[in-house]
Amino acid sequence: KTTRPSTRPNDSRPLREISRAYTQEQILAIAHYFEPEKTRLAILIAYNAGLRVSELITLRREGEGDGVSNQRDWLSTLHSQRGDSVTYIVTGKGGLIRRVSIDRELAIRLEALRLNEPREYVDRKVKYLQYYNLTCGNNLSKAFSRAAVKVLGFSKGAHGTRHSYAQERMKHLVNHAFTGANAKHIVSQELGHMRQSITNTYLR
Repeated sequence: KTTRPSTRPNDSRPLREISRAYTQEQILAIAHYFEPEKTRLAILIAYNAGLRVSELITLRREGEGDGVSNQRDWLSTLHSQRGDSVTYIVTGKGGLIRRVSIDRELAIRLEALRLNEPREYVDRKVKYLQYYNLTCGNNLSKAFSRAAVKVLGFSKGAHGTRHSYAQERMKHLVNHAFTGANAKHIVSQELGHMRQSITNTYLR
């Protein structure tokens, strides 16, 4: 039986028992391994906005597709202290639609990959509507893991970029006078988790 590389060097524990976060330098190294902008940028945006690989498929401007899920009690402090950024919409697990924030420099690059018309994109037998020519979903997961092994010698999966986002965002908010509880609540909603307990996994 073969197993794909999925843990840190010299650490045989399963992923659920270790931090899946990468350092910023590691993520940048993996992203810049790729020559195609559609793959490189997808990794950078996933990290910058804390997105799942499937959510990258659904990235769209405000006013396109369904609006933000209004049955949720969204915090007014979401995306605080993000600096110069642009708001987009994604659809996450369970159909939850939320706003995400992307640094303006990345948003400009994203708009350069905008499709003339949205197209159907099938990922793991689920149909999505895609507005930008990004590598995403299972294709990105596989490409990311292969590249991570080549660049770093190991892979903790593309989902690790969300862990990195969560941990860095927590530190940033706390450093800007948010309490730990408030920061965690913000990060939880920014990740598309309405139960803060789930976020604990990302903060290991």
